Amino acid sequence: MPFIVYAVTSPMTADFLLRGQLRYMVEAGWLVVLVCSPGSQLFEVAEREGIEIAEVPMRRQPAPLRDLVAVVRLYFLFRKLRPDLISYGTPKAALLCGIASWFARVPARIYLLRGLRCEGAAGLAGRVYLATERITSWCSTSILCVSPSLQRKAVELGAICKSKSLVLGYGSSNGVDCERFCPSSQLSEKSRKLRSELGIPETDIVIGFVGRVVRDKGIAELVSAFDLLSTQYPHARLLIVGPQESNNQIDQETVNQLETNPQIHWLPETRDTPTVYSALDIFVLPTHREGFPNVALEAAAMEKPVVASRATGAIDAIDPDVTGSAFDVGDVAGLAEAISRYLDDAQLREKHGKAGRKWVTENFSAALMWERLETFYRTKMAIDHRPSTHNDTVGTS
Repeated sequence: MPFIVYAVTSPMTADFLLRGQLRYMVEAGWLVVLVCSPGSQLFEVAEREGIEIAEVPMRRQPAPLRDLVAVVRLYFLFRKLRPDLISYGTPKAALLCGIASWFARVPARIYLLRGLRCEGAAGLAGRVYLATERITSWCSTSILCVSPSLQRKAVELGAICKSKSLVLGYGSSNGVDCERFCPSSQLSEKSRKLRSELGIPETDIVIGFVGRVVRDKGIAELVSAFDLLSTQYPHARLLIVGPQESNNQIDQETVNQLETNPQIHWLPETRDTPTVYSALDIFVLPTHREGFPNVALEAAAMEKPVVASRATGAIDAIDPDVTGSAFDVGDVAGLAEAISRYLDDAQLREKHGKAGRKWVTENFSAALMWERLETFYRTKMAIDHRPSTHNDTVGTS
């Protein structure tokens, strides 16, 4: 039985970014262990996916002493487990597990590159992030980039080795659950209730964003663009769903607009994103950089036209003038113009929305992505199919 170790930094990442994929690998005949920092959510993931877990504390932020301790623990864990393949896919877990698995001589070491922190950082921080990407790349036998533009940017910056890198299909890391994100009468009823609770009339057109409310997501540009549009389109509303974070904060003027403008509605959090997408007429992603934005694909699967920036990763999440529209990063006027196309033309909204669902189901369904990954992992697994020395108890702390 082939043996794979997945590694991510936090239980929340495992819950959202590996949902369904781990169980698929188990059902495809793999022995699967998830390495992650401790947390109650981790046990929920293990039970849902039918896998084993190994807890190793890993901090997202730089912590040299603790990071060194984590590398040592990971090294001994990998020496004990002797997996055929390891797949690591968040910055800190990738760095620590990349180093440890190299020393432990894990045969196939796959780096799932989900984004580039160095792209959005300047000065010393940018150089440190770039150096960590290069170390992870050097330790890895293959680098799976989640979008074509991310691969190009990573190679351009010298963050990864081009000869080791590739993109599966059109990109993505876990695909989209096209059954969960699918228009239905039940979701329509729930979305009408949500709009009513927010005080949004049924005749109003709702522009929406789902994601972290931080500077790098382009929230300030979105609010400014909406300000330009609101006079001409008094029946337009802006719905922003997502938490504000202490790092990478948006400016106070934008926060004031979010909190006081009667045409803007801000929900700090929700787990029922299908209902949110159903309540929208237009989805907007004004981000400065991405790996590959799942939210844009989810909105498209819900038959919503998507307006996305031409940022790394984001541009791959639309088929321009077929499923959505693109604008230059930071261009407020360009963003407003792209949105206005859909405000003016209900038929175009419907046309691009339906084309978006077709595009997503044909190219980005979760089942299709899992099949691609499983096939790739089998081809990369070491030729030496020695029996695994996996023990029933793998946890460490």
